[in-house]
Order: sequence, then structure tokens, then C-alpha cells
Amino acid sequence: MEDNSVQPVQKQYIEVKDGLLNGEIKYFHAQGYVEEIGQYSHGKKDGIWLQFASNGQQLGEAFYKDGQKDGIWTVWDEKGVKRYHMVYSMGKKVDTWKMWDSNSVLVSERVYKE
Repeated sequence: MEDNSVQPVQKQYIEVKDGLLNGEIKYFHAQGYVEEIGQYSHGKKDGIWLQFASNGQQLGEAFYKDGQKDGIWTVWDEKGVKRYHMVYSMGKKVDTWKMWDSNSVLVSERVYKE
């Protein structure tokens, strides 16, 4: 007899150490595809975080240091077109931020100074 029952889809995977999130974390779309991958260190976001659409297209790349936004953040749309370029330094907006439309035309540019 064939088993046609629906299997539950994993929603997230988290490591916990000494009561704090520590190590890799994964969130999944309802279909089971990876939606987001990131890292925690002692309960705080740390390192690279990646986001994906259900079709596998990368939507975002972000960086954290000791729980704060730090580094270049990039956002793409579901067609793979780069839409945003943002830069942080320990949670503060810095450098040149850019925004493009769906045709890759630069529509906004702003400089942040510390």
C-alpha cells in the first residue's frame, strides 16, 4: 500500500548553547526551500545572513557584527535585479546608499557620514 500522506515541512533549524542562540540558523519556505540562513554568536546575529525566494533566487545579503548591522547589505528582486546597496558601521548608516528600479536604472543615491 502506498503512503500518500503529507509530511510536515521543516520551518526552521536553530542551535542553542547555554540557553542562547549559537551557530547556524535556517528558516524555510512553506514548500521546504531555504528562505534565510544566518549565524548567531552568544545570542546575537553575527556574520553573513542570506535570504532566498521560494524559486531559489537570492534576495538579500546582509552582515552583522555582535548583533548590529555592519558592512554592505545588498537586496535583489525575484528576477535577480539589484535594487538596493546599503552600508552600515556598527548599526549606523554610512557611505553611499543606492537604489535602482526594476530596469537597473539608478533612481536614488544618498551619502551618509558618521
